[in-house]
Amino acid sequence: MPPVLNVGESTVLMQRTKGTTARTHEQLLLATDLRQTMENELLKVAKGFRVMGQMIGSGLTERGTNGKQFVAVLERPLEAREATRPEYQYLLLSTIRASTIQRELQEAADRGYRLLPGDWQPTLLLEKAPEIAPTEYLVLSATKIGTIQQEMNEASAHGYHFVSLLRADRDPRDIFGGTQRLTAVMERRKGMDTRTHEQLLLATFSTKTMERELIAELRKGFRLVGRALTLGNWWETPQWMAIIERRVQ
Repeated sequence: MPPVLNVGESTVLMQRTKGTTARTHEQLLLATDLRQTMENELLKVAKGFRVMGQMIGSGLTERGTNGKQFVAVLERPLEAREATRPEYQYLLLSTIRASTIQRELQEAADRGYRLLPGDWQPTLLLEKAPEIAPTEYLVLSATKIGTIQQEMNEASAHGYHFVSLLRADRDPRDIFGGTQRLTAVMERRKGMDTRTHEQLLLATFSTKTMERELIAELRKGFRLVGRALTLGNWWETPQWMAIIERRVQ
């Protein structure tokens, strides 16, 4: 079983099959302050290396007000022979407008790329791999959690399922700078118009309540696919949000 890499502020989580001590994979870490440099570095990486897990800060984050870098962890199995190792290509998209995300995502998908799952900043990481099927994207954006839930339900009725949550950006219409827009990315196999998944959004001001509700829903067959901290207005308590999903029977 390949290790699972989940890169956070300063922690990398890896796993192995219990009792296994032999090396099975090798890893490569790329880090830079600049988006274009990261894209260039990813283009140079071939011979079977593949981006695994999530990036620092639960996605690709750009050095700026948060002082973070672009960081990517790549991995490849040791047993693959040099001549048979697949080559992966990567593309970075940076934008904060939902309409622009929709257009650029679909243009990239039509060239064979697919968005990697994760909770992203305004920078998205896409991968081109031999096994990727033609994909269609739908970007949903709203300031209210209930609106996002309703729009996700409508989209899933037409074959879409959740793939990524973009970090919320400030609503420019809010003069106090407090209200944030939530942006969710849905995808489906091109031409698919039948429901395959159902999604549920959980939102609470208490981490204990979130934990209790998550456990209850996970026991019903849901799995956690997205998470966010919504700030609301400056005088309001931050609200935790989780997106869970399960396949329909």
